[in-house]
Amino acid sequence: MWPRRRKESALPAEIRGAVLADASLEVVASRAPSSSDDVWSHFAAAQRALREDDKIGAIREIRQVEEMEGLEARLHLQAWHCLRTLGEVPPERIARDVKGVVVEYALRGSVDLVAAYADHTARYWNFRAGTGIMWDVPGDTEMASLIDALLRAGEAIVSNTGPWDGARPPVPWRGRARINVLTLGGLHFGEDEFDELAKHPLGGPAINAALALMLALMEKNKASREQDKNAGQ
Repeated sequence: MWPRRRKESALPAEIRGAVLADASLEVVASRAPSSSDDVWSHFAAAQRALREDDKIGAIREIRQVEEMEGLEARLHLQAWHCLRTLGEVPPERIARDVKGVVVEYALRGSVDLVAAYADHTARYWNFRAGTGIMWDVPGDTEMASLIDALLRAGEAIVSNTGPWDGARPPVPWRGRARINVLTLGGLHFGEDEFDELAKHPLGGPAINAALALMLALMEKNKASREQDKNAGQ
């Protein structure tokens, strides 16, 4: 399996909701096919329950997602985001576990976004070019090491900050960067001018790890395209 690269026409807000795993229940429920019996169907059932004023039923449906074995990190985060909006909170022993780190850098009216998750998946989006790289390849020790480095930087940020209790901030302004650390208990983040954040004792390691991961994703993608080209000759 190779990383996939594709042209993306969706609005940045839609992609950010998926990458940051904090879309509304209504949006997540809309992803379920009408005849689906997979994980998305539970979100859809939860949304139907809410429409019927059955909050307990909605929580029960989403908890079925949260309790699934082998659940990918983004879905775990998304489930707890929806549960928190319904008044549920994760147990203290797992609330601050880092499940993902997303670094955003605003440049020329667009945003570059690098994401790493605890299941060793990763994402890179360049909104100006309208392209993205999605890494879902298991067992690659080089990539796992780079992802872990970014997650460790996120753990240091969580150890020194509290969760953000407001709405998720919009895309950073031009020239600014934001480090989003995703936990089951909520979002932790730091933001500043890129150069200042890169010099910060907590921000610097995350910025450096994100840049290393971005370059590796681009190299993997380049190798994939060259292999596809050679195979087609």
